[in-house]
Amino acid sequence: MKQRVISGTMCVVVLAVVLCFYKTLVLEATVCILSAVAVFELLTADGFRQHKPFLYTAVIFSAALPFASRLKVLPFLIATFLVVSALLMLKFHSKISFEKIFFYFSSSLAVSLSFNCLLLLRDYDLENGLFYILVAFGGAWFADTGAFFTGKFLGKHKLSPVISPKKTIEGAIGGVMWNIALLCLLGFVYQRILLSFGRQVTVLYLNLAVLAVFVALMGMVGDLIASVIKRQLNIKDYGKIIPGHGGIMDRFDSILFTVPTVYFITRYISIII
Repeated sequence: MKQRVISGTMCVVVLAVVLCFYKTLVLEATVCILSAVAVFELLTADGFRQHKPFLYTAVIFSAALPFASRLKVLPFLIATFLVVSALLMLKFHSKISFEKIFFYFSSSLAVSLSFNCLLLLRDYDLENGLFYILVAFGGAWFADTGAFFTGKFLGKHKLSPVISPKKTIEGAIGGVMWNIALLCLLGFVYQRILLSFGRQVTVLYLNLAVLAVFVALMGMVGDLIASVIKRQLNIKDYGKIIPGHGGIMDRFDSILFTVPTVYFITRYISIII
């Protein structure tokens, strides 16, 4: 537990430093590293160390995607990735199954594009991009923490006993409620901080509460899907890069779902005016 707390604190400090420079290439570099490591963890967990051409292609694609997005050449990069992958599949068709190829494609694209939504959140509203990023991260972690403590003290009915035996329905409901309360508190703090700097914004708390519900639910879905993959691959953690937590995928599994959720919902529902 001590190691877990220390590692968690360090991650928060690193995240805070990155977000201080969220308008710069620092955010692209961070997304580059997260995407590349997460894809590497997923593919190596499925045995792609034995298929290094695929592994290297996926990692390079994941690392390049944030910068391709900034340079407006994202469609070209995705097309190149698909063509190279198709050629690799033809060359090594006798050594790799279709199931692995599908996992390779879906993992590389889904993980990379999900992390890339952090850049889309920033660029859609550069002045308030930091708030939306905090909502995506906080929404995942607030709900997870709320579900843990609520389930620990009040949990009686299993949410998904086979996939994740410790999760309860009561915990899930508690996670949603915690998320609403804490994200609304985040909105209030954000509004007050901007006001102290002479900038006035209005946070639409009802809309933020609705967003909090969706973010909490999608974070739980992401966590359960990551657990399904680990169970089917017979692994405990995706990696060891974060002592006490596992790998990037272990720490960011729910965020891979909350970031796109925040991005798409905020395209249609205003949170700040």
